[in-house]
Amino acid sequence: MATTSRPTEPDVPKLVINPARWWNWWLTLIVPATLGLVYFCASNGWSFVLDKPNLEWLALFLMTFACGAFLNHAVTHRDPLHTILAGLSAVFLCREIHFAGTSVGIYVALVILAVWAALWRERLVAPLERGQTKSWLAITFTMYLLSQIIARRAFSERHLGILPQEDLLHVPMEEMCETVAHICLIVTSFAGSFRPIRRGEPRPSRGEDVRVP
Repeated sequence: MATTSRPTEPDVPKLVINPARWWNWWLTLIVPATLGLVYFCASNGWSFVLDKPNLEWLALFLMTFACGAFLNHAVTHRDPLHTILAGLSAVFLCREIHFAGTSVGIYVALVILAVWAALWRERLVAPLERGQTKSWLAITFTMYLLSQIIARRAFSERHLGILPQEDLLHVPMEEMCETVAHICLIVTSFAGSFRPIRRGEPRPSRGEDVRVP
């Protein structure tokens, strides 16, 4: 009796970050650049840049844009990663609007999204490997985490005490880090089309098709 062989499944790209390569870490410069921007604006008296109401209005606009961008790509391309991020953007948008129930509802929604992402973890691998998506998503979550750490006064003199004038600037720092995180989230929505040229690899000649690992 002839036996039929099962078709082999395509290899799934692995989520691997080589810590020895500089291109995996250059986005971390956004962190000191954001804090430096706060100090620069404060030292020059540009209070309008650091005013909390102005940054909150900007955040509302940015999250509306991010939510629309991810939702559009999720619907038109059925992208699982952008579906999750569309939900995350909607959660952050509700948080910026500050209507009743968001205080508890946001944490419930984040738990639901985390479970959803865990169930889709195999489907999320390939979208994460596109272009610079993984790197921009990492710096996005880093900036959100930093904003929450600053909000809890972890850098105050009573705790770590490593940021000068933290007692005066912790609110602008928190809001600015959150605003930059929103911008990074928007960049993540199209970072899959980025094709970074890696050091040590030959540049593609004109007309030559090169696969990006």
